[in-house]
Amino acid sequence: MNMSSFSVIDTSSLAYQTVWRERRYLFRLMVFPLLIKLACFIFALSAGFQDNILRLTLCLIPAYLAEGWMIAHFVRLIGFNQRWPFRPSGDIDQDRPQIIMRARGVLGGAVAYTLINMAIGAFIAMMMTVIPFDAAPDDVNPQSALLGLCLLAFSVWAFRFVWVHILVALDIPPQRMLMMLASRGITLRLMGVWGLCYVPVMAAMLMLVSLLFSPFAGTESMASAGQFGVIVVRVAFDTLKALFCTAGLTLAFQYFLGQTK
Repeated sequence: MNMSSFSVIDTSSLAYQTVWRERRYLFRLMVFPLLIKLACFIFALSAGFQDNILRLTLCLIPAYLAEGWMIAHFVRLIGFNQRWPFRPSGDIDQDRPQIIMRARGVLGGAVAYTLINMAIGAFIAMMMTVIPFDAAPDDVNPQSALLGLCLLAFSVWAFRFVWVHILVALDIPPQRMLMMLASRGITLRLMGVWGLCYVPVMAAMLMLVSLLFSPFAGTESMASAGQFGVIVVRVAFDTLKALFCTAGLTLAFQYFLGQTK
């Protein structure tokens, strides 16, 4: 596969343009998943699961399913120009194959997205067990440090498989999917697109949280309304991040699959 002409910057720029152009459609698409995700986060925090990655991941399963549904529909919009909800033509014989194909792509993409996020949660929990994030360098033994480096290297190698749900939503056959993901150099290019779509959105979130809620830090008002506001902003920007990254990675996969229009 020739990737020499692939442009990370152009693909990321087109992703931003796609999200902006479809902003009204995406707003309708994201309302339901965003509310579910907000409810799951509030329940997890009220239960004290914010410091337990595995329990937090289990609490977010409904949110992952809803967000996966949203992402799968967005992927099919980019790949096939199919919008939600499905508008039947009235011809049952013509509509049935389209309904089955769309349902298979959306359901498969949502389930794959949920399983991938559960695997990521388990992997992060394993990393924290091997090397706690708050551990001092002197407290980490050489064996744990070596295992941590191996897990980090594995995460870089496995980065390409984090986006399998996009290929599932595009109805890509497993054999072709594996052949493309095994291509040399694809991981770095996917990471480049992901970084340009992820970092600006997360930076904007941190700036907004700092501007809106830093004046209330240390006060009693921050303990209630302020914390709820931080959760709302975090969930909203996390959903936006998912949309931008989905657009970027879908366009990248389309290029790699030779389907770019």
